[in-house]
Amino acid sequence: MTNLAAISLRPRLRPVVEAALLAGALAALGVAAWLAVRAWGDSWMLAGAGGTAEAEARRLFLAGEREWRTALGRGANALDSQAADKAEGLLRQALALNPQMPEAYERLADLEELKGNRPGGLIERAQAALLEANSQSPAIRLEIGLHALQLVQEAKGLGAEGVEADRTWFDAAILARSTRLAEGILAGLRARLSDQGDLYWREAQLAIAKGNNFEKMLFLRKTLAADPGRRDAAVLFAISVGDVERFREAAGLLRACLERHPRDAQMWDLLGQALFKAGEVKQSGPAFEKAWQYAPYNSQIAHHLAQQQEQTGQYLRARRLRQRARELAPGPDPPPLMAAELFPSARQ
Repeated sequence: MTNLAAISLRPRLRPVVEAALLAGALAALGVAAWLAVRAWGDSWMLAGAGGTAEAEARRLFLAGEREWRTALGRGANALDSQAADKAEGLLRQALALNPQMPEAYERLADLEELKGNRPGGLIERAQAALLEANSQSPAIRLEIGLHALQLVQEAKGLGAEGVEADRTWFDAAILARSTRLAEGILAGLRARLSDQGDLYWREAQLAIAKGNNFEKMLFLRKTLAADPGRRDAAVLFAISVGDVERFREAAGLLRACLERHPRDAQMWDLLGQALFKAGEVKQSGPAFEKAWQYAPYNSQIAHHLAQQQEQTGQYLRARRLRQRARELAPGPDPPPLMAAELFPSARQ
């Protein structure tokens, strides 16, 4: 092979060749850097989720997304069926570990539609929309619910059947505040849902829609008895209680759920609140510390831990935490937590 350095070039061409070689080297470095950043980003996201089911779900999602890109690589009207099947398997495994992944449902919707399964794609898009609604205001949630309901009803009109379609239909009806429709859908689901925890959770949702607090608490308890790791039920129960015995019950349910979600800052904070409000102020400290460890930029958690520190005589630390909380969220402090001895209704 001829050595480029040995080639005799005219003076005018040598700078051009050198510039081209330099550009090629820089491009190669750029590609290598992009790949390194992408790999670092993936590993950072996985590390952030910890060695838990959420971390494994994230790993499976990233692998599924890579296969999804391969499946769509032939263009809008072509599909690599082998890569598509592999992507679907990985994405569904991810959702089995962590159902709260709207992006996974969106990828599945793309695959279903490219395979010609329009009803299946609509159901997946409705599920993604329902998950996106969790972080929105009530007005936006209503709009999303109506949109998801429209998607599911279109899918039903195209022949969508099965438990999964009806579960999504029920969830959309609840979010769209169509209580009678939700009640009718649940009547048809009761004999078909094999997961008792999932059925009780939907019974609780219907009770909330109907304003029946007694049934809400009853079915939340049943949900957590059937599935102690059900995060949404544990959180809802914890924020719904209002007396000492129920605070203690909520603390027990949260501890059980935290075994499955050990890095969930919100649940650690709720556990601290439940213990604090039950009068177990000293015991609430480790829970608030865990919450602050996993969410060091959450001002509300900082305020809660500061109050617990004040109540146990750690005034210097409490002052520093208050200062940090106000740096994170300038403005009025949130209402203080009320321990049992300061909480008249808690004695009832």
